[in-house]
Amino acid sequence: MKLEPRIIKPRYKPSTFPFIVIGLLVLGLVTSFAFIYFSDLLPRSNDPATITALSVTTLPAIVNLPQPTNTLIVKTPVVIGTSQNLISQSLPSLTIGEPAPNFTLNNLGGKSVSLSDYAGQAVLINFWASWCQPCRIEMPELVKAYENYRKKGFVILGVNLTDQDQMPDITTFVKEFHVSYPILLDTDGTVSDKLYYYPGIPMTVFVNREGNIDQVQIGAMSKQQIDDGVNALLKK
Repeated sequence: MKLEPRIIKPRYKPSTFPFIVIGLLVLGLVTSFAFIYFSDLLPRSNDPATITALSVTTLPAIVNLPQPTNTLIVKTPVVIGTSQNLISQSLPSLTIGEPAPNFTLNNLGGKSVSLSDYAGQAVLINFWASWCQPCRIEMPELVKAYENYRKKGFVILGVNLTDQDQMPDITTFVKEFHVSYPILLDTDGTVSDKLYYYPGIPMTVFVNREGNIDQVQIGAMSKQQIDDGVNALLKK
């Protein structure tokens, strides 16, 4: 009897290549989302050297505000970017040379205070919060400026973002820095968000004796910047 040779077929083994590709894609997506999420939570440097000021000479019309983001906290307690990567922001209510939007808020003592109460004076409106590290950088210089210039008809209105802050933290902050100028509580964000369209904090608006916006500052200010801004107001 003649035996036929037996042909043994190799057992099929599915390729692992598609699974490797899918795994790498999933890993890439997870890594990308994790990087974006955690990079937003990590604070960057608060170097005051990255400050950018906007004035009548630089912005004659609508204020298109750049974000010098080493010293800017954007609407949540997060510091982003660098001042070399400027993002244009349009604030509809803020026009250099036009009247600053009037507002009324309660101070820490519960008394109503309006911007119009200071008509004829040079006013610096500073938007801040107790958790804002750049705000802490400039606060001592703001306090000194108020004490140095108040007798010349200068006032600072510190508008606290109370809808994003806590009263115990606010009062502790004020005591720590011996803030002597009026602190106003924006409890629902009406002034900061709806009237002044702040892109982030600290934000400072210089208002001259005629009630018009003279300069807008985004980011923590140095002593020199504060003095220059105040002196410009007092000369007009």
